[in-house]
Amino acid sequence: MLIQVGSKTDVLHLIYMNGESILLDKDKNIVQEDTNINNAKYLSDITFSSNDIALNTLLSMLPKKIEIHLIDKEDEFINTLKLIFENRIKICSECGICRTYKMLNSVKISK
Repeated sequence: MLIQVGSKTDVLHLIYMNGESILLDKDKNIVQEDTNINNAKYLSDITFSSNDIALNTLLSMLPKKIEIHLIDKEDEFINTLKLIFENRIKICSECGICRTYKMLNSVKISK
């Protein structure tokens, strides 16, 4: 089940793994990302990462709270989110979501 961008939301979960972002709503459903950035004129030579699209989606939805589940390490993208969203950010690395994605990541790496 996907939620529509622009809906009012209290919490979004951002899973951050291998430099890529996945957004989940409060019920752990995948959030439909705001891909309007890809339709912008004059940007045909520019490629956007999942982080660019995730940031665009977060800015569109402006959740009250963003739980970042760090599967790897913090980097420039996470620091940017902290600067933009300040006290809305909660960093997590040991909850059930984190453990699940760490397990999936270790299986993926070992293959």
